[in-house]
Amino acid sequence: LTWFTVVGTVILIAIGYINARNPKIRRYTLQIPKKNPITKRLTLAVASDIHLGPTNGVGHIERIVKKINALNPDIILLPGDIVDGELDPVIRRDLWSYLRKFQSTYGVYGITGNHEYIGWMERAREYLSAHDVTILQDGTIEVAGVIIIGRDDISSSRFGRQRKELSEILESTNKDKPLILLDHQPKKLSEAQKNGIDIQFSGHTHNGQLWPLNLIVKRLFELPVGYKKKWHTHIFVSPGVGTWWPPVRTNARPDILFVTVEFR
Repeated sequence: LTWFTVVGTVILIAIGYINARNPKIRRYTLQIPKKNPITKRLTLAVASDIHLGPTNGVGHIERIVKKINALNPDIILLPGDIVDGELDPVIRRDLWSYLRKFQSTYGVYGITGNHEYIGWMERAREYLSAHDVTILQDGTIEVAGVIIIGRDDISSSRFGRQRKELSEILESTNKDKPLILLDHQPKKLSEAQKNGIDIQFSGHTHNGQLWPLNLIVKRLFELPVGYKKKWHTHIFVSPGVGTWWPPVRTNARPDILFVTVEFR
């Protein structure tokens, strides 16, 4: 029985490691009942929870860049936890430079997650911005006829910052335009619905990453992973494309979302 347990555990870890290193492309097509004067169609590549650091290095980011570039997206979105926390391994291995290899029509946009705060948020934001990633912290930007809203991570309050209410961020925003929200942790999903958001992208949960943590995550979040529509708001929670330590996944294959948005 002991040998059977050991062998079974080794096999499970090996399968989990292979799973963690092979993200799947999940494709969706949405219709948004709003006009876009720039284009009738946009493609979005979304990679949450990359977790660049000592565990997820050059091979990891190269795989992500290759897969996303092959999709030829209009916009690339990174909904938080781009780095794993401690920045020194990222800087020492020059992992930031690989972010510049992303190819899209209208650029790369990201937000802070809890792991940016675990490391050093200001430093992370500075480095990401220097490597062609536009970081939104409780801010908005209009791109290709849509407004991208980026919320600061909810964990910011533990680090001396207080993020704005979504309604406050949107005070001067024209809600007749398509609204895309990035919010790392999928909490209070009704806020997006009440504020007229068309699409929300979140991550953070990893769907627990390792069994039986998925059972806990399922109790903590209204939508722990996958897709849900609340009234007119399309909500996506990705299990992420990276891992926190260890680099093993027994719950949910890592993914990159590829969402085609049609404006009608």
